[in-house]
Parts: sequence; structure tokens; C-alpha cells
Amino acid sequence: MTVVVAATALALGGGLATAGPASAAGCALGVICGEVRNHTGAVMSYTLGLGQGDGYCDVWNGKGGGDRHWRHLRCDQESLQPSARKGGWGSGDDVDAFTFNYSGYYVTLDDGDHWYTATRGEWTKIASYQAAICTQLPGEAVFCYVD
Repeated sequence: MTVVVAATALALGGGLATAGPASAAGCALGVICGEVRNHTGAVMSYTLGLGQGDGYCDVWNGKGGGDRHWRHLRCDQESLQPSARKGGWGSGDDVDAFTFNYSGYYVTLDDGDHWYTATRGEWTKIASYQAAICTQLPGEAVFCYVD
């Protein structure tokens, strides 16, 4: 994902914008933003403002990446219907984290070799340069690939 975005930005004659950890600052045209794509039959939840808001998110990888570091963080939870996406390059929305509140899911970050089993309502933090693509075959578990 990162390589494709970088190649596209360079091909369009633009500079490459680098991004740090996901933040509530948002993003605009030409800036890489955290993204979620819900290719499942279930409603996904996401937040644009991890660390601020009226509710809470229990994040298993609170420092980002694949290491377990539990954090109970403020957030506003939004719903994403099946076959929908939120955030992404130039969208103006920077997704910080996601979960499935009604079922568990499996998630891998970057390499596909290491999988984490998240129970329902456990949030996965993503960086501004990452996209989480979640899929599900009928009657099967949800699998999320973060790259």
C-alpha cells in the first residue's frame, strides 16, 4: 500500500508526504491518511480521534504496531457499514483505529506472518500511512490485513 501511494504521488509530480502515527489532526489532498475498508457482512467501528472524545476505546496495541500494549483511550466511535470505506489518501479523514463490536476478528500488521486474535470490541490502532482491509467469507471469521 505505501509503495503504491508513493509511486502514485511521484508519478503525479507531487512530493511524497510522510506521515507519523495516526492523529486526530485529519488530512487533506496530497497527505497520506489512515484508512479502513469493510469487505465483510458486519458493521465495523472506527475512530478519527483516538485519545479524545466522549467515549472510550480499549486498544490492544496502544503504542501502534504489532506489540501488545493495552490502553484505555478516549474516542468517538463511528459505524462503517459493510462494503464501505473511510479515510485514505486525500480523503480529509485520518482513521486512527478500528474494531468489530459484535464479533471477534483476526488482524495482521505489515507482514502477514503474525496474527493477533482480537475479541469483539478490542480496538486495533493504525498509523496514518496504513490501510486496514477487512474481509470475510460467508459463515467465516473476519480477517483484517493492515499494511
